Amino acid sequence: RAMGSGDEKAFASALLQAMRKTLFFLLPAMALCLLLRAQIVRLVLGQGAFDWTDTIHTADTLAWFVPSLFAQALVALFARAFYARQDTWTPVTIGIVSEAVGIACAFWLRGPFGVAGLAMAFSVAAILQAGLLLLMLSRRVPFLSCRELWPTVWKTSLACLVALALAYPVRQWVGTVYQLREVWQLALQAGLTMVVGGVSFTLMLFLSKSRELAEVLRAVSARLWRKANLGESAAEAGRT
Repeated sequence: RAMGSGDEKAFASALLQAMRKTLFFLLPAMALCLLLRAQIVRLVLGQGAFDWTDTIHTADTLAWFVPSLFAQALVALFARAFYARQDTWTPVTIGIVSEAVGIACAFWLRGPFGVAGLAMAFSVAAILQAGLLLLMLSRRVPFLSCRELWPTVWKTSLACLVALALAYPVRQWVGTVYQLREVWQLALQAGLTMVVGGVSFTLMLFLSKSRELAEVLRAVSARLWRKANLGESAAEAGRT
């Protein structure tokens, strides 16, 4: 709609808002996946002949996929930004270049690192693609200033580091109490770690006055209030 009306400022504002929210949700998701990668793999795949050695190898590979999560999400967003500007060639061209770099890295890294090297190559290609798309967008979109992203990045990153520092001992402690051979034990370890990490993450965002946290709380509050009003209206209608 912004591009259809020629409003470049509204277009840049919408794009920045989407970027902020993407980073706000994916940075903690990345931290969680890194911290609980073995538990995630074990809970999903740890059945039958899939032993602990297989879990470790798969978890190590997952760890190298994780850094590309934010880039994969941003690539989808940036591509749509180009499409809104009636430009399909730029994202396709950058995608081809990134894939070529990824294939070259895969051949280079698979020898010393094996399957994990393929995950590394995938992440390199995704991050390169997101970076090139953002670079081209910043040159073509007026009012698009990535400086506005820094408060989101550093506040969310700091909250992630604090959450990792507090959740890691919990994960280790549960591992000393239980042998982690049963599904419920793994689920308990992952659950307690997530609770401690989530609470500390939210508290740090609150103390740093995170803009995104305030927006999420307002959205949740508005939705709950709307549901409450709808419930009251239905009850009143039933009485009448």
